[in-house]
Amino acid sequence: MPLTLVTTPGPTANAYADRASVLALAPYRGAPGLAFLELTEDQQVSAIASAAAEIESFVVVGATLAQATAFPVELVRANQELAIARAPQFVDGATGDPLAPAISTIKRDKVGELEVEFFAPTTTDTASVKALPPVVQRYLTRFLQLPITSVGYGSSIAVRGS
Repeated sequence: MPLTLVTTPGPTANAYADRASVLALAPYRGAPGLAFLELTEDQQVSAIASAAAEIESFVVVGATLAQATAFPVELVRANQELAIARAPQFVDGATGDPLAPAISTIKRDKVGELEVEFFAPTTTDTASVKALPPVVQRYLTRFLQLPITSVGYGSSIAVRGS
């Protein structure tokens, strides 16, 4: 059974934008828009639902698919733009998982001559927000929900007075 988009706010909602609105916007978005138009209807629906799920991981609770009483226009537009931007990942034969985050877990710290490279877990933080297309970042600005997991690192020198 193919996936059906539910754009009515509530516990069964799975997208902020409907397929018709994304189809209307796609011709104006260059190569990704053309890629979206070339997808089958099922692939388009999957791209829209997938984009909504990705957006959902960033938005504050009151605006989420399940909690909202009406979807803010910025979230609808973010859903449209992200579905179009991610369309090439849904084309038949595309390599990679279209639902996998496009964020590297390799982190590098360099101080002077010392450099450390390590794996760090990906979370819903500013690094993962930056992996979204800039237009989507702008639409999500007022809805961002970032965890308070920042830890400050540094050093200090204490001088003992006489």
